[in-house]
Amino acid sequence: MTILRQKMQEDLQLNGLAPKTQEAYVRAVRQLAEYMANRQIC
Repeated sequence: MTILRQKMQEDLQLNGLAPKTQEAYVRAVRQLAEYMANRQIC
């Protein structure tokens, strides 16, 4: 696990978000990172 992901999960927990919400947020950030990594610049 990267330091940024670990920090994000800690922050989500400290803010009292439900476990499923935390999973959804982490998944959304991962999907965005994958999209940006695969995006081709025209």
